[in-house]
Amino acid sequence: MAEIDIPVGKTALYTCAERAKEQQHPNKLFTDEYAERLAGPTGLELLEKIHQLHEGKRKQAISTSMIIRTKFFDELVQNALSQCGINQIVIVAAGMDTRAYRLNLDPALKVWELDFKQVLEYKSSLLSENPKPTLGHVLLGVDLTKSGWENQLIDAGFEPSEKSLWLVEGLL
Repeated sequence: MAEIDIPVGKTALYTCAERAKEQQHPNKLFTDEYAERLAGPTGLELLEKIHQLHEGKRKQAISTSMIIRTKFFDELVQNALSQCGINQIVIVAAGMDTRAYRLNLDPALKVWELDFKQVLEYKSSLLSENPKPTLGHVLLGVDLTKSGWENQLIDAGFEPSEKSLWLVEGLL
């Protein structure tokens, strides 16, 4: 299995671990059956380290903000698809995002997940046994800090003239 050894990839594992932890709550705000597998031991270890910062005083605030952010973007996607005629989604800096797998999307929807190749290879290796979430699901390894990624997206089938939803969650 691939490993992630770049800092941005470690952040993706940590956020995934926060989603995994939410799955243990009886009143969880969303379901993510893939989160624990994707976070792995590294993500869960990072979660504990981050929760211990500042003597643990910010643990609840950090966790709550991550969970609310996930729920907000889940609902944003669902509302945009049902009300705006969106037929393509681009997830920028996708990391361990699992919306394409867990939101019961229309199989005809086109979804591009953009991130560093190493991050997407790790994700793909852990989700390879799952059915492809949509017929147009593409993991596109790009470096968003360099120009040209937009051309790679178009080359991968993105249609700039069609309605699209762009998710940029937690990039900054």
